[in-house]
Amino acid sequence: MVMEMPGLPQSPSIFLDANSIHNVASYLIQADRLHLPPFQPRASLEVVRGELRNHLPHNLADNLINGLRTLSYLQNQVEQNDARIFTSRLAIAELWYGRLDGQAHIRMSLEGIPYRQRQRQSDISALVLARLTQTDYETVSNELSNLIQVWYSSYGIEVNFVEDNGAPNPRDVSILALEIQKVTFLDVIDCALLSGSLSILANEFITSDNHLFYVINNLKRLANITDPDERVLWLSAQQAIVDALRRLHLSETITAEDICEPRRPNSLGDNISGLHIL
Repeated sequence: MVMEMPGLPQSPSIFLDANSIHNVASYLIQADRLHLPPFQPRASLEVVRGELRNHLPHNLADNLINGLRTLSYLQNQVEQNDARIFTSRLAIAELWYGRLDGQAHIRMSLEGIPYRQRQRQSDISALVLARLTQTDYETVSNELSNLIQVWYSSYGIEVNFVEDNGAPNPRDVSILALEIQKVTFLDVIDCALLSGSLSILANEFITSDNHLFYVINNLKRLANITDPDERVLWLSAQQAIVDALRRLHLSETITAEDICEPRRPNSLGDNISGLHIL
């Protein structure tokens, strides 16, 4: 449902979390290296999957396939339905954090500090920080700084930040995030991302995070919950969030149907034949 409200996108809107963006970015790196779509003549998704599994562990290859599905779906939605794509700067920050963490762990492995030993450290963050160099920061910056611009210039996918939408204002969005945190058990960043998607009444929320998907799906679909006691908890959470949304958007017409539709990448379809570089 697209609500006709000032400041909100009037065309279909899709929100991406950090892992969705990461899967697309990681797929494109491997696709360029292995000459896979969209960098070579079209191939089916199963052909691409097989090629990725020839070079990578199967679970990693399947994550990258989700990135391919997401990229193809977004381009199709933009071109066919004039969809608007959104994320939050917090998602980009989370992506940045993960890449810096990875750089440090690569260095520690090369220095002979095994994974188990690293995990036993009382303050792993301090260990990571001590191993990061200026080169690491520059490497990650070079990889991620222009990521959003490349999606637009190469694939026509313009990613907007909810923080720049203007209405509702960031203060009210943060209040909504706190209200979500009070009634659900979600990571703080995930609460902020869900709040961002609800602030624009996004139609879809694409995520590979099973717990986040579960929470959004339960908030939207109480009928899926069969346990009576659990249903009472989710009903209370749903009512609290819908009430907060009504206050945020100054509209009593908002219902649970206006909560974004959670989408796993594997539900976005296997047809990648239309994916192309501009």
